[in-house]
Amino acid sequence: MPDPKLIIHQQLDDTDSGILALLQKDSRIFHKETAIKLHKSVTAIHNRIRNLESKGYISRYAAIVDHKKIGRGLIAYTKVTLTAHASESLSAFKDEAIKLAEGHGVLPHDRGL
Repeated sequence: MPDPKLIIHQQLDDTDSGILALLQKDSRIFHKETAIKLHKSVTAIHNRIRNLESKGYISRYAAIVDHKKIGRGLIAYTKVTLTAHASESLSAFKDEAIKLAEGHGVLPHDRGL
């Protein structure tokens, strides 16, 4: 038997591809519904899903959260350049930036780490 670490890519058949497509649309789909749609037995679908999980094709299941309902409507990344670096300018910028839910500092590529 070949070493599983050496297998880089294994071709999926139509059933496995179908399972992945259905799970990507709705990760809570019942095995019975999947079996009906793919014309397979529930046991076969269950075994194939477990196999896809064990081989890493399915790494986790996730919920898509409606960000508007939890009060987080937009995620945006932008570049900010300050033209003045005096203490008053930095303080004014800091006062406005603190209103953001989250912020990240990024160094220019020419500063290198």
